[in-house]
Amino acid sequence: MNKIDPLGLWHFMTGDEAQPLNHISRADLAVVIKKIFMIPTASLTLTPASVAYGDSFDISLTDAKAEAINSSINLYDSSDQLTFIAIVNRQTVNSPVASADIFEQAENIYAFIDNHGVRNVIATPLEIIFSDQDSDGVQDRHDTWPADSRYDTDADGNGIPDILDSLYSLGSYDQDSVVSIDGRLIAVSEIITDGGIFPIDLNGNGIADDEEDTSLIDTTALQVLSGQQAPPIVTTGDVDGDGHIGTAEALYGIQQSAQSAENTPSDSVTNN
Repeated sequence: MNKIDPLGLWHFMTGDEAQPLNHISRADLAVVIKKIFMIPTASLTLTPASVAYGDSFDISLTDAKAEAINSSINLYDSSDQLTFIAIVNRQTVNSPVASADIFEQAENIYAFIDNHGVRNVIATPLEIIFSDQDSDGVQDRHDTWPADSRYDTDADGNGIPDILDSLYSLGSYDQDSVVSIDGRLIAVSEIITDGGIFPIDLNGNGIADDEEDTSLIDTTALQVLSGQQAPPIVTTGDVDGDGHIGTAEALYGIQQSAQSAENTPSDSVTNN
C-alpha cells in the first residue's frame, strides 16, 4: 500500500497498523518520536497586509519554530533553515507576487513549510483590494473621474473626458472653454456636467424648441416661457375651460386650475 507521508512517520508501517515483528530498534523509535517534535510551525506574513490590485506583495515566514536531528540523533534549532512553497488558487507563486496575476478571487494563501523532510501546512488571509467607487469597472487609481461612472480617461490631459473629446472634437479646448457647436455657444464645463449636448427645451415637454411648432404662440407666450411674464389667463380655443388656449397649454405646459380660472376675467376677452 502506497501512503502519502508528509511527516515521514510511516517508515515502519506496512499496513494500517504498526508491525512490531519488523524488529523496530529503540534508535529507530527514537527517530520517529523526534520527527514528531520536528513538525515545523510558523506564521505566513504578507507585506503589505492589504494589497491594491496591480501591486505586488512579498511572502515570508515569521515566528518560525523548528528542530532537526543531528548525526548524534539530538534535536537542534533549525528554524532558520525552513523552506516553503506558497500556493494561491492551487498554483505555486514566488515572492514577490504580482496581484494582477491572481485572476480568480482568493481568500487565503497557503504555504507548505519543510523542515528537513518533515512538513506542515499554514495559511493566512489574502486581501486584494479593487477600489471602484463609481462601479464603472475602472479601478479608482486609473480613473480620472472616480466618482462619475460616465467618464474615466483623459488621455490628453485637457480636463475633458476622452469620450466627449471624441464626440464633439474638443481636443484643442479645455474645461474652461466656451465653444460654438451648430451655431450654439456652450461652455465645455456644461457639456461635462450634462454628459453631452442636448437640444434646448425651455418648457420641458420633451420636444426640442427648434422642432416645436411655435406658429400659434405669440410674443406673450414666449415671454412666459422665459419667465418674463405670468401665463395669460384668458385666450381663445380654451377646450377645458381653465382659461388657457389648448394649443399653448399642450405645447408649453401652461396650466391653471379651473377654480383659479373662475376668479379671472371672463373668457369673452380674446387675444387676437
